[in-house]
Amino acid sequence: MLYTTSSEATKRAMTCTSETVQQVHDWKTRLLQHSLHDVDEITASNQQLLKMTIDPTSLSCDRAAAVKKLSNPEFSSALKSLPPIGASIHPGTHFTLFPIRTPEPLLALDGYDTDWSPPSPFLQRMWAGGVIEWHAKNPLTIGQTARQTTRMADAQLKPTGRGNAVFVTIQKNISNDIGPAITEHRSYVYLENKPEITSDAVNAKRAIKKSLTADFQTTVLPSTISLFRFSAITFNSHLIHYDHIYASKKEGYPVCLVHGPMTCTLLLDLFQRNANGKQIRKFSYRAISAVLVGKPLTLNGKWATDSAGKPYCELWATNDQGGMAMKGTVEFD
Repeated sequence: MLYTTSSEATKRAMTCTSETVQQVHDWKTRLLQHSLHDVDEITASNQQLLKMTIDPTSLSCDRAAAVKKLSNPEFSSALKSLPPIGASIHPGTHFTLFPIRTPEPLLALDGYDTDWSPPSPFLQRMWAGGVIEWHAKNPLTIGQTARQTTRMADAQLKPTGRGNAVFVTIQKNISNDIGPAITEHRSYVYLENKPEITSDAVNAKRAIKKSLTADFQTTVLPSTISLFRFSAITFNSHLIHYDHIYASKKEGYPVCLVHGPMTCTLLLDLFQRNANGKQIRKFSYRAISAVLVGKPLTLNGKWATDSAGKPYCELWATNDQGGMAMKGTVEFD
């Protein structure tokens, strides 16, 4: 797992000094009073570029078959066509909106924004998961002006299996001229003292298995090019996604890592392709382990029913070893 808060982890965790605890407390108190306000235009071009980037054919493990399919004029034209004004954007594509408009000198040294970053030594950020809720009666559409308010929802200093960490949850409220459209809670974990990660350690984490049998699935192959494209379309400058030297020498991974929101978007796209008209209402998900570029990633879905008889859909992504990378649950109408 990316992190753990088990009793065993608690024993292994380093003890925070009273000064560090106080610094985190003061930082949290200050940021709980802080909010950011952004405005963006929902453009057809950005939506099409993301659609093309995450399309299963574009990410196919069989390049020859993909080239053949993309050579079909009808398929290629549909993939390249811009959505019309007024068309609803697909779930997950809101990640292209509200890019971080931070000048480079104000970014962290590894390229991520520091708006919600805790004080040193908690400098290593990872995407931990989140909850996205859509207001079905008011979808975001092409051509609209969207507004976003971002606030800190919570921050907790906790021990983990890799030392102490600060878990930060931010809340994003996205609206259009009609009213609320999307409410998102996005969670990050900030670790102290970058761990020494060996290939064996990475492989061990990648071995966490899920026993479910999928009702539908597809396998994709995220490449360095697709990671660059996703970074570009979302204006994500975190070096771990496109700088091999940084990912290997500084973070200890063998290759660059696939973005957490990219895996999330791929799972949501899988659901949409198999939804048969079902209207997504909520997606709760958690990142389990790192996803390595250049390795097959299998996206899975399974229909299920809760104890009250209400249907839902389980989504999960597994790596080339069959290990769990991300899992989540879709609630729909």
